[in-house]
Amino acid sequence: MANVGWTDEEKLAAAEGLDRAYAEADAYDRAAREHRVDLKWSLWSARVEHWEEYAPETLALLRAGIEGGHMLESGEGCVIRTAPRKEIRHGTVEIYPRDGRIFADVLFGCEWDEPHELAGTLLYENKLEETDENLATVRAYLEDCGIRGTTREGTIDFGETPTLAEVLEKIDAVEAALLKGDTAEWEATVAYVGEMFEAAD
Repeated sequence: MANVGWTDEEKLAAAEGLDRAYAEADAYDRAAREHRVDLKWSLWSARVEHWEEYAPETLALLRAGIEGGHMLESGEGCVIRTAPRKEIRHGTVEIYPRDGRIFADVLFGCEWDEPHELAGTLLYENKLEETDENLATVRAYLEDCGIRGTTREGTIDFGETPTLAEVLEKIDAVEAALLKGDTAEWEATVAYVGEMFEAAD
């Protein structure tokens, strides 16, 4: 579109805006395609402020790729591997363009302690005595059933023009589902151990 009738200030602002867009696109093209983040307490966050504090470079990449449109323009996505230092969780998020839309493949997991570490806790939760025999029984059960934690995974379709907030919120919802499922799995395990000892009496 011609800039006929524009003031000098408008022309300068337009030129500066175009320069910023080119610089942002160039920065996106040169940015690392795989980022490792430590968000301290969580695998993900819907809060931009949290990313600004713990992973500003990754946030800048997401903002340029999603809201700046450079992910669709370049055809290049990114992979974010996340593991918070304060929790035993791990996750991988791959955000990518396909057929003019933005998608994310999400895999989040919670890891439990080893059977010999969990046995005492499970006895305590059921108000059972922590004898060698009881510990051995619970350890054997945990080793046989193979429970080592919980996972949640799936593909999210964000559509053609998602906002950064939408992307962050929908991925954050996967971690919320993970934590809910992990709590349910733990409660079921506690209940089963209690029932196991009741049946043995």
